[in-house]
Amino acid sequence: MKTKRCDKSVKWQDEITIEDIDEQYRHIAEIIGVKNFIELTKKLGGTTWYIPKIDRVLNEARKKKIRKEFNRYNRKELALKYGVSERTISYLTEESKYNQLKLY
Repeated sequence: MKTKRCDKSVKWQDEITIEDIDEQYRHIAEIIGVKNFIELTKKLGGTTWYIPKIDRVLNEARKKKIRKEFNRYNRKELALKYGVSERTISYLTEESKYNQLKLY
């Protein structure tokens, strides 16, 4: 019986449109889609969470790419490519060397 009950529940959820979503949540549903919004509420509904700014999200990935691409001669190129200062490139690459030394 539980399976049939769940099947009915899922079926009517598939018919939900953006207009059915409460106005305060509609913006999120518009960005990620109604089905994804419903899935998000199933997994995280009732919890409080923070969405960081894009710079914060991409910061670690940018650091890794800079360290990977750095060859001691491309500091200026990397600074322009990633929108940071040459000093930041120096700091990140020196920090990388320090962390490698700490492991041994």
